[in-house]
Amino acid sequence: PWCRLPTTLLGMVDASVGIKVAVNYHRKNGVGHFFSPLHTFIDASFLATLEPADVRSGCGEIMKAALIHDASLFDLMETHGARLIDANFPPDDAVAETIVKR
Repeated sequence: PWCRLPTTLLGMVDASVGIKVAVNYHRKNGVGHFFSPLHTFIDASFLATLEPADVRSGCGEIMKAALIHDASLFDLMETHGARLIDANFPPDDAVAETIVKR
């Protein structure tokens, strides 16, 4: 068992789900293994240290998930995304917390 403590927005919304070790064989990631962490600890205070490009990268992953799986998440990002990007998803912001935890 293992735990993760991602320190970027991208890590919090994507990579913190699990680790994938795979190779392309007949298709992308055709052969491999996926192992989920026992726990993922999210400490949003790390987000204050990010460069704007890193925050936007994480937002891209949030929008991808929202477009595929969650229309209400898309609506939250559409309404609050620019403000949250400018503020690096502040840890004391309820909307930022909701988005990161989804």
